[in-house]
Amino acid sequence: IGTVDKFEGALFGPFTAVLTRDVTEFKQYVFQIFAQLLEMRKGHGISPGYWNLFQPCLTATLWTRANTPALSRLLTAYLNVDALALSQRNQLQPLLGCWLKAQSGVSTQAAAFELITAFITNMPLSAFQQFLPNIVQTLVTRMQKHLNLRFVTGFLGNFWGVLVAKHGCACLEQNLDRLQVSEEKQRGGYGVEICVCCPDCCLLRNVRDSFTHSFFSFKHTTLKYRI
Repeated sequence: IGTVDKFEGALFGPFTAVLTRDVTEFKQYVFQIFAQLLEMRKGHGISPGYWNLFQPCLTATLWTRANTPALSRLLTAYLNVDALALSQRNQLQPLLGCWLKAQSGVSTQAAAFELITAFITNMPLSAFQQFLPNIVQTLVTRMQKHLNLRFVTGFLGNFWGVLVAKHGCACLEQNLDRLQVSEEKQRGGYGVEICVCCPDCCLLRNVRDSFTHSFFSFKHTTLKYRI
């Protein structure tokens, strides 16, 4: 960690100057390097320099299409290093606001799914349970309107599979049931029913691989949801 501290000491000054002077061409690379350095601090906590950097990273104007993948990786690094500290500082809602921004663009969906995966992997369910209905609603609505292989892979593998593997089927099933009731009221009870089998003892990271390789003796839970 001493080497990381030295790198941070040498780079924070000039990198902060790049950000404050709004040197657009270099911002995304600065965020990428910051993310790499922060990832090396896992097990050692978030340094004061990174806490000073956190709030500016949430600024909406920074989340352009060019910067979003790098910023998403940086916020993912924060979650991987010390998610509990983010929760204690009441930073979950602003962080989810950045996730929504990343999720809104087709070209940045992969980065958004990496961010939400780190969120649900590193946080206890009690910390984000209040936000889960809105997260599920956002993803299901997005899937209804913009269905594509990249999104389905992220939704089933990065979000659905990780949530079930980490926190169990009940939390997802409850939110889908709540969402289904709401959808049926809006549509008068009509819809197309699909069944999804979620292995609750494995973490799905790549849906395409999961479909092309046989499952062994996994215990499955079938969740039915009307879309």
